Amino acid sequence: MSSPDSRLSRLQRVIDVTREEREAAKSLDWQALEAATQIKTDLLATLEDETVPLTDAERDAAEMVRLETQRNAYFLSFTLQWVQDSLDLIQGSPEPPAYGYGGDVIESRSSGSLVNGKV
Repeated sequence: MSSPDSRLSRLQRVIDVTREEREAAKSLDWQALEAATQIKTDLLATLEDETVPLTDAERDAAEMVRLETQRNAYFLSFTLQWVQDSLDLIQGSPEPPAYGYGGDVIESRSSGSLVNGKV
């Protein structure tokens, strides 16, 4: 178990590393993203074993960790949706299977809006 000051400094470090994670994701720096994620995982593992109640400053820092993590989750979710939408525009979204009278799957070929000139 560690002193409250060192716990607060670890929480502050988690906040900083979470922001570094977001910046690495924005710049598509996967090595920096992986490094930041590993550091954050290690810091959070040390904080999990704490049993002493949080001070007010630590509680505020923990809330900031939650908010920064939520921002990262929103950013990554939005970015993933943007990439999926872009791929659908280029390639076309997959069509559900269609079946003929004999129960055979009817092959349908769809192409994206950019490929077939609908943009």
